[in-house]
Amino acid sequence: MRTRDFVSVVPWRLVSTATLAMMFAVPHLRGTQTAPVVSKPPTQSTDEGHIVFWNRLIAVQRGTLSGATAQERAERAIQPLRNSHSM
Repeated sequence: MRTRDFVSVVPWRLVSTATLAMMFAVPHLRGTQTAPVVSKPPTQSTDEGHIVFWNRLIAVQRGTLSGATAQERAERAIQPLRNSHSM
């Protein structure tokens, strides 16, 4: 190995090793005094339509879809269930 190649490789390895050490050391040096993550409870939608069959909640429709409100879509979904039950 030539001396010139060895001399040019040593600083590069030192710089890369120091960079990696800093990348892993800095988060630990800062400490873990960050604010805890608090999950927010899900917000209740005001536009909801419940699909209930035989006193059981089957599904909840939320929001407007193709111009139909959640309550309208829930009522349309219940109709086939009621019709099949009455046969």
